[in-house]
Amino acid sequence: MTFAPPPATLDAKRSPTAKDSLLIIAAALFVGLPWLGQELDWDSREVRHALIPAEMAERHDYLIPTLLGEPYIYKPPVGHILTAWLYNLCGGPSMFLGRLVSVLAGLLCALACYGFARCLYDRRTALLSAVMLLGIPGFAKIFRNSRPDMEFAAGIMLACWLVVCGMARREG
Repeated sequence: MTFAPPPATLDAKRSPTAKDSLLIIAAALFVGLPWLGQELDWDSREVRHALIPAEMAERHDYLIPTLLGEPYIYKPPVGHILTAWLYNLCGGPSMFLGRLVSVLAGLLCALACYGFARCLYDRRTALLSAVMLLGIPGFAKIFRNSRPDMEFAAGIMLACWLVVCGMARREG
């Protein structure tokens, strides 16, 4: 009688990827969370990109972003939609909630960077690249502001990671 080995689990004690992911999450939260409630360093467009989802949430119209009642056609509404949903979920708009969407997107971006580098290189290089991404001043500034740019960056990085992983599996 033979026994099959136990199924693999995502146990942080056994999986280096889980440990690395927890380290990246901790680093991202360390970089992003302290800035969520601050009111000293306002970005020039940050209030605009917090007001657009507030109007969307108030009207319950998640397709057409408006600013002061006029259609806002300068950015796709993806980031604004996520923020508007969060505003409705939590009971109203705030800069904290507007910035939270960017911080979560930045966290996703860092994890996707790790996965992307892990597919191409080794674990050490992947971890270093994800942590270094969080330390880039321009990335950290966009990461902490209520603007849709971080959602776009996260989407692009996630798509790149999925393409590279898909190509790596086909070669095998």
